Amino acid sequence: VILLNVSDGLMYWQEKQEDSKPNDNPWWRPYYRPRSADIEITAYALLAFSLNKDISAGLSISRWLSQQRNSLGGYSSTQVLSIIKKIFQVFVPE
Repeated sequence: VILLNVSDGLMYWQEKQEDSKPNDNPWWRPYYRPRSADIEITAYALLAFSLNKDISAGLSISRWLSQQRNSLGGYSSTQVLSIIKKIFQVFVPE
């Protein structure tokens, strides 16, 4: 199940997590980072909004995607970075 989240003018999608996972203790994570799959899902949603010329929704999605970069300016995986670069080329044509 994929859930849409809208908060503070940002729009993103995330996969619903199971309520009880034995090894998913929030105290083990020093800070919250969305899963790579959630970033990828949101990037594909940006592509869909871009192809439908919905710029206002696209801007709120692209702002969320931009905030998910790590301290070096990249994303959590090379695959996510590659997908986002291709989709931003569609959203922001030259």
